Amino acid sequence: MSLLFQAKKAKQAEIDRKRAEVRKRLEETAKAKKAKKGFMTPERKKKLRVSDGHVPVIALAAAVSIGKGYRLNC
Repeated sequence: MSLLFQAKKAKQAEIDRKRAEVRKRLEETAKAKKAKKGFMTPERKKKLRVSDGHVPVIALAAAVSIGKGYRLNC
């Protein structure tokens, strides 16, 4: 009976170890995904905002590309 109990205990320990490895791997991948920057970062938002009455370069480029697209679709 003692050998059976030890075998079950060893098997459960192995399962727990594997679960911990998988959990650690999933947490690392989740952390890597969170570290990825999105499209609208705070720096890009600052560039898009109008400040001091001047239109930012990115906004001008977007307006030009929209205008080109509009002319092509007409």
